[in-house]
Amino acid sequence: MDRRLVYHVGFASLSGFLLGYDLCFIGSVLVAVQDSLEFCFPCEDGYSARALAKCNCPAKSFAVSAVSIGAIIGGLAGGTVAEKLGRRVALMITDILFVLGAAAMAVAGADSTWLFYFGRIASGAALGAGGSTASAYIAEIAPAHLRGRLIEFNELMVCAGCLVAFVAAAAFGDDLWRWTVGVAALPACIQLLGLIAVVHESPRWLVARGRQRKAEAAAAALSIDLVAITAPSSLTGANSSEGGLGLVASIWTHRKPMLIALGCTLAHNATAANVILYFSRNVLERAGVSEPLLANVGVGSVKFFGVCIALAVVDRLGRRALLLAGTAGIVASQAILVLAFASDAEAPIQSLALAGMLSFILFWDVSWAGLMLVVISEVLPQPIRAMGAGLAYSVYNLVSFVEEQSLQPLFGSLSVAGTFGLYCGLSVAALIFVWRCLPETGGTTLEALQAQAEVADPACCKGDDTSESVETGSEDGRDAAMPASRVEQENSNLAAEME
Repeated sequence: MDRRLVYHVGFASLSGFLLGYDLCFIGSVLVAVQDSLEFCFPCEDGYSARALAKCNCPAKSFAVSAVSIGAIIGGLAGGTVAEKLGRRVALMITDILFVLGAAAMAVAGADSTWLFYFGRIASGAALGAGGSTASAYIAEIAPAHLRGRLIEFNELMVCAGCLVAFVAAAAFGDDLWRWTVGVAALPACIQLLGLIAVVHESPRWLVARGRQRKAEAAAAALSIDLVAITAPSSLTGANSSEGGLGLVASIWTHRKPMLIALGCTLAHNATAANVILYFSRNVLERAGVSEPLLANVGVGSVKFFGVCIALAVVDRLGRRALLLAGTAGIVASQAILVLAFASDAEAPIQSLALAGMLSFILFWDVSWAGLMLVVISEVLPQPIRAMGAGLAYSVYNLVSFVEEQSLQPLFGSLSVAGTFGLYCGLSVAALIFVWRCLPETGGTTLEALQAQAEVADPACCKGDDTSESVETGSEDGRDAAMPASRVEQENSNLAAEME
């Protein structure tokens, strides 16, 4: 792999690290934050860690879910900025928001809880813009035979950030939770410097904007064949002079792939993975696990291991195969959690609950955690890739916000076992969506995928076996990807059946 490509992917993937850190630290410090900022006070059962975990109110739920409000805004605004001003500018703005958000949360107090909420919303905006923009950028600079692994590497960085967050929370402890929060500013500053000094703009975006000379320089720096990605006018971006209406019109023109992208986000939401991760310590406290902070380090380690598996096989087995296997594993894991909490609501089976949580995280990270944005970045065409990914990510975070606000009330009304049973059923629906609706996107160029998407109908049907291996042959990968003609033929067969 070209060293310059590695640098570009590495700096872009720091957005994934920041996403993972902000995703996971709140689950570890939530009890400490609740105690320091006096959320839900007074608590009827006292102020022990387990009593605080069971003490719920809207203020506590909003401390978790406020990040999703920011992510909804960030996904839409970030997608627009990335389409109009470029991927680099959008990522720079997210770094500034990360620093502001970390600082605001770190200085918040019981008489200034609004600063904590502001910090969560600012960080959420950075997550929403950075997650979708980084994936779109990596998809645009990556060779076809490495694209899945390089976008999945962004998810590996998410897991690294998550693991660092759990380790930091365990190392600093509840008394120094503000240090755990403030650490997020450091990688944001590193990425900002890298974007200024090292990273080039996406050549595909530059071509779409008619900036040929800059595109040639960026393509040369990234060893990209500019002729191969120079597309006819139908593949160029929406005219920036048309403003928001031009982007909306472009999304409508490419509504078929957009519907597939939105289907992926809702299928991912159906697993309730984000909300379960946010409240992981809370769930483990309810299960009676004696060292929930150390158990969360185990959660982070399993998360990292799951993405390593996906990274190793995503371009060999294909996207559909991993999503089918991972979603099936999620269903089984949620069933285990149902059994653990259904035995005795006051004294759940600790070992079974921990096993269910760890297996859930493993199967999630083998599948949806990284592959949602992989598939979205591949299925969306160049004119709407960043904006469409931002829109899909905003929808994902909107539904996540509803799930985060409703989890604690559901625990009270349906019981913990009943809530996991509900999400188990929704995960079955996600499994059906993947089986019936999702085409294979690996092993071919973005331009070829766009040509297929324009004629395919996203109506669900059972396609051919597109979950077969998409990579065989040589070790270096150049000749290892499934021939594009085969992927195209399989997806053409799928489209024909849908028509």
